[in-house]
Amino acid sequence: LVGDPPIIELTPDESRVLACHKTTFTTVRLEAQTELNREGADRNIRCLAISSDSKTAITGGEDWRIRFWDVERAEPLAWFRPGEGTVSFVSFSPDGSQIATLVGRRLAIWKTKDLLHQEIDVAESH
Repeated sequence: LVGDPPIIELTPDESRVLACHKTTFTTVRLEAQTELNREGADRNIRCLAISSDSKTAITGGEDWRIRFWDVERAEPLAWFRPGEGTVSFVSFSPDGSQIATLVGRRLAIWKTKDLLHQEIDVAESH
């Protein structure tokens, strides 16, 4: 591959492989070997996380947005902008009730139900 390598993750239930490359979100159903691709971001996707129930994924990237995806259909569900700058990290809590995001040096923990959050300046927490 030329340029940025893709981000690849296996779902916790081991039914699908998710991949992000540049602005494309891809889900591959392993049993049927079917693939769905969606152009989903305005700029390069930089990070990917999958919920523990394997139903939802989140991506973040250079367009300053967090996107929620339906894993089965590879369809975007919603998006929000957590701040100004590239989203370099996303992660689900084990129960899926919260996500963590990193934008610049600002780590935020968000409640997935209402997107209320708490921010931590990583540079000052040492």
